[in-house]
Amino acid sequence: MKAAMINNIGAVIGEVFDAPEKGNEIEVAGAFTTDGSPVNVKTYKISRSKRNLEKARYSQTVIPSHGVWKFADIDNEEECR
Repeated sequence: MKAAMINNIGAVIGEVFDAPEKGNEIEVAGAFTTDGSPVNVKTYKISRSKRNLEKARYSQTVIPSHGVWKFADIDNEEECR
């Protein structure tokens, strides 16, 4: 299920792939250590409204990784769509 990721002022900043079916927040890692542990983890709200999903199509992709989400690399973004 897709969702739109919302920042703290209500703007759509990402498109979430495989969003959780329950809940309205996800944790996004800024980076990972060499052993794969997430660091700089921030919590963002998600929305499944049609309006926000449309805006999210033009935002950066967020994909699941190691129990949290991360922004997709430009090289991997085509695989997500």
